Amino acid sequence: MTDSNPRTESVLLWREQLRQQTESATGHVLLEQVSELLRANPVEDVASAVCERIYNQLNASSVALLRYSSARLQLVAGTQLRYPDGTRLPSQGWISSLLRYPVQPLLRQDIEAPWLARQSAAGYEWIVPLVSRSQVMGLLVISGATAAPESHWQQALHTLSVLLACAFTESGSGRSRLTERQRQELNLLTAREKEVMALLPQGMANARIASALGISLGTVKTHIEHILSKLQLDDRAHAAARAVELKLGGSGL
Repeated sequence: MTDSNPRTESVLLWREQLRQQTESATGHVLLEQVSELLRANPVEDVASAVCERIYNQLNASSVALLRYSSARLQLVAGTQLRYPDGTRLPSQGWISSLLRYPVQPLLRQDIEAPWLARQSAAGYEWIVPLVSRSQVMGLLVISGATAAPESHWQQALHTLSVLLACAFTESGSGRSRLTERQRQELNLLTAREKEVMALLPQGMANARIASALGISLGTVKTHIEHILSKLQLDDRAHAAARAVELKLGGSGL
């Protein structure tokens, strides 16, 4: 038995860290792309583009975006699916448990018959409920032939699910301009808090926000705490979604 080579182990560790950093950066790119689309367009108009980006970034076998409204589950858009857009799907059985709040994402592994994918292949199916204001607005379904998304991707998908849920809520209200309530919320925030909040939809970590704005890490943490408190939000994912609702970032900031 030979002793392990410290240099080889160091190279392998460096490669693994580089891979994780690259995949994490890819998650940030996906969130930035989707948030930009949702700022400027109704979710129905960009649903196909959103699914296409998720499909490409995660190297998935299929992606589906479904809306749940008035006890009806409808396919809004997707890639590599067995059903066309607009198809109404049954919401009974095991699916019904994903449509009642509170709910957690469902990871199905080593499955041979994906729910919506066009081709059947053993792999995983990641079903993420889209929750806004304690109500399930729809589902994001991602299928793949290999391993399920790793933890940093799961965090990105959580933020993405909140963005999409809030987009469905806004779309259902028929609003295109800021409401009086939203304008009041903006008035609660300082200019710097708005700058910090505008970067949250990109999935940026606090250290990256600090670097982008030229402020300290502690200052970023304080700003985020103030944002959550002032707007009565549960976490940074909901703050990211609210930033899109308030049209912070992009050309509007």
